Formats: sequence, C-alpha cells, structure tokens
Amino acid sequence: MDDSLRREKVKLNILNSVNGQEHFHQEIELLFVLEGTLDVTSGEQETHMEAEDIMVINANKKHILRASENVLYAQLMITYQLVSDILQSMDIIFWCNSTNDKSERYGELREILKVFLKHYLETKGDTANFGHISLYYRVLDILSMYFLVQTADKENPDEEDKFNERLRQINNYIRANYNQPISLKDLADKLYLSNGYLSRFFKRNYGMSFAEYLTNIRLFHAVDDLLYTGTPITRIAYDNGFANVAVFNKVFKKAYGETPSAIRKKANNQKEVQAGQKDSNVLEARLEQYLLTGQEEQKIQKTNMSCNRYSVRSYMEMQNYWGNTLNIGAASDLLSSEVREHVILLKEALGMEYIRFWNIFSKELLIDMESCSEYNFSKLDAILDFVLQQGLKPHIEMGMKPKVILFTVQKLYFDETIDVDFVNSEQWKRVIDALLKHWIHRYGRNEVDTWRLELWFNESKWNLPGTSEVYLQLFQILYETARQYSDHLEVGGCGLRMDY
Repeated sequence: MDDSLRREKVKLNILNSVNGQEHFHQEIELLFVLEGTLDVTSGEQETHMEAEDIMVINANKKHILRASENVLYAQLMITYQLVSDILQSMDIIFWCNSTNDKSERYGELREILKVFLKHYLETKGDTANFGHISLYYRVLDILSMYFLVQTADKENPDEEDKFNERLRQINNYIRANYNQPISLKDLADKLYLSNGYLSRFFKRNYGMSFAEYLTNIRLFHAVDDLLYTGTPITRIAYDNGFANVAVFNKVFKKAYGETPSAIRKKANNQKEVQAGQKDSNVLEARLEQYLLTGQEEQKIQKTNMSCNRYSVRSYMEMQNYWGNTLNIGAASDLLSSEVREHVILLKEALGMEYIRFWNIFSKELLIDMESCSEYNFSKLDAILDFVLQQGLKPHIEMGMKPKVILFTVQKLYFDETIDVDFVNSEQWKRVIDALLKHWIHRYGRNEVDTWRLELWFNESKWNLPGTSEVYLQLFQILYETARQYSDHLEVGGCGLRMDY
C-alpha cells in the first residue's frame, strides 16, 4: 500500500478555521476541540462544543461548522468503507457527543486522542508510519466498543419508515462499495428487488439513474484525491471504481468542464506554499502548547495529591471479605482454558477452599436426563478432575440457573432462563443415584465426603401452585440418596442447609 492510500484511510487534520458552508461527505468525521468553541448544526440539531469536547458526525450527514476566532481543533476523517469492512456491516452509525454525556468512556477516548496528537506532532504530520496507523485503529476500537449503535427494526414500520430504511440501505451499500465494479443488479439482489423497480425508484427519488448517482459519488472521492494527494491520475481512476482512465477523463470533463490534469495544475498554481507553511507552523506551535499545558496540569494534580510511605518489610494481613468459596457460574465455563487460568490465580491469591458451579445437566455437559440407565459423565469428570488437581473442593448446585450474557453495544443483551422441568421423580432419582455411585467409584468415599451439594430453585416461581411441593420432593430424593452413600456429604437447598 503506497503513501497516498495510507493518507486516504488515516487522515488527521489540525485546524483553526471552518468554511461555514453546509456540506456532507462519505467519511465519518470526528471533531475534538482543543481551544475555543465550535458550533455544529445538523438538520434541526445544534451542538455547542467547548474545549475537550468530542463529537462524531456520521457519513452523508449534512452539517455546518461555525467557530470562534481562537478555535483550535482536531479533525479525524474515518473512511466509511474501512469501518464497514472491519465490522462486516453496511449499517454504521456512531452516537458520540460529549456535550450530552459526561460518562467516563469519553475520558478514555480523549486520552488516546491526545496520544495520537502528540505522535502526529513528533512525526511532523507524517501519517505513513505504523505508530500513527496503530493509534488510528485504537481510536476506531474505542469508538466501536463504546459508541457504535445499530438501528433496530420497528415491530410495525409504516410506509415512511420503510422508505427511509430503503434509502439508508442504498446509501450505505454505495458508500461501502463505490470503488468496486458494482451494478444496479448487484444492489437489486442485495435488496431483493427487481432491476426495473429499483431503476424507477432511483429516477423518482434521486432524480437520476443509478449509474449517474454512482458516478457522482466516485467523482466526489476522485476530486479529493486529485486536489489533496500526489497520487497519479491513472491510479485515482482505478482506486475510485472507474473502469479505465479514459472513462474517468470523459466523465470528469463533462462534470467540471476540464480534464483532471488541468484541474490539478490550476490547483497547484493557486497554492500559496509559503503562507501555507507559515500557517502550518502556527498550528503546530499551538498544538504543542496545548499538549504541554495538559502535561503541566497533570503534574500539578499529582503534586497536590497526598503521599504515604509504606515499608515492604512490614505488612498487615488483609481481612477476608470473600469467604472460602469461589463462585464460577455455569459448569460448562470450567471447560474453558481462560476460566481455568483465573481459577488457578484466585486460588493462589485468596486461598479458596471450595469452587461453586451449577447447570451440570446443561446440553454442553452431555448428561441426558431422559436416559434410563447409561449416562455420559465424561465432561463433568473433566471439570471435577481439574478442580481436585488445584486442591479445591466442589460445591455443586444440582439445579439449573438462568444464564445472562452481556455484550458490547454492537451486540444484543441476552437473557435465557433454562430451568429444567424433570419429567418425574423416578427420573431424578435414577440420575442422582447413578451420579453418586459414579463419584464414589471414581474419587472414593473419603473424598466425596468433603464435597457440598445444593439444590437451587427459582425463587420467583415459589408461590406458583404446586411448585414448592415439587421442589421439596426433589430435595428429599437428593438428600436421601446422598445419605445412602455418605454420612458426611454436606447437602443443602433453597433456604435449607443440613450439615453432617
């Protein structure tokens, strides 16, 4: 990848003025105000940004920027296609506006942006290095982790919703693929529409054909490359989806009245190199002063902090707030190497004695409750073998607990209740009897005597007719079966605990 392509995907600008005109662009724009104020108008929404404020303007969103005379701000242009490719989605929307939200996540984003700016200053604006690119991707990582949202479909969308959704899908697809050889048929297939219908939709709502609209988008990006990079014109044509340079020259001249080379030559002649260099030096000096001031403030804050001395030769034992039992969760989690590593570390650090887990009858552990005689305890054996190897004792909840998973903002919240309704008491008695026999045979009575068994029950269902009776019956079977094989095995339940 040459330098021009790196600059296209990793574009950071330090600015002290705005053009004040309404505009939009295909890139996602991140604004970080360093000094002064910046006002952003997007549709009917107006945002007043002050020093340290951060805001993201999404792709294709019309907006106007107005600034105070002393403004200094960083502008990070994020290529929509890059984010779309990484997240494998054409529906990319960020909700990032620190003027409306003061959460700590903005602090994390703010700190990495300052590191980014410092690196930019140290390398004199050179973006063609791995350090710059890695920081750029770090910013993207924080944005996608904390600020990426996905629009959810409405249960009963009206005609306006459907229309806006179709426009959004079309715009997102073209934004993500304009530099590829796409066609009306490709887009129609994506939207499950006929070519004829989509062609008429374009004419009616865009005022032009699909091919004309696609050409305009490609020209938009090509002009940027032509004016602000030194990329050869042939390369610009191919990079922006044109079949060859002859086609590019033809449509460019039709749109702008001159060839790309003539436009580039005029633009180069109009540049005031010395004035531009002077302005660049002024901006770099202001950026350097901003970063230095921030460092001095951090030093002052550190100076004002209280300081205590502690001797490494004397210590006081920490009070045990956590007891002797480590709660893991679902038994299947103990099949994960990462969870096992954490168990080992916690055992060494906190001196745990018991490890508590549940859901041993889940599908992941392969124990078929409906079996009449043969049960597969191999997965559970692997878990218990690991627990005992670490010098821990099992505390096993025999019931099935709800499973809750939380993802990042890119994922959905998942809450699944997996209570198991036992067919009858005989089925429960068979599996408990087989399980205890297996444990005695595999681990010995003396070892099993040191374990704990518990029967959990969903308390929210306790008052439902007949449920408490079912639970007490299941607990009685567990207790009596355990007593057949051990006089010392600790057996407890929901609100019940029997120690022997």
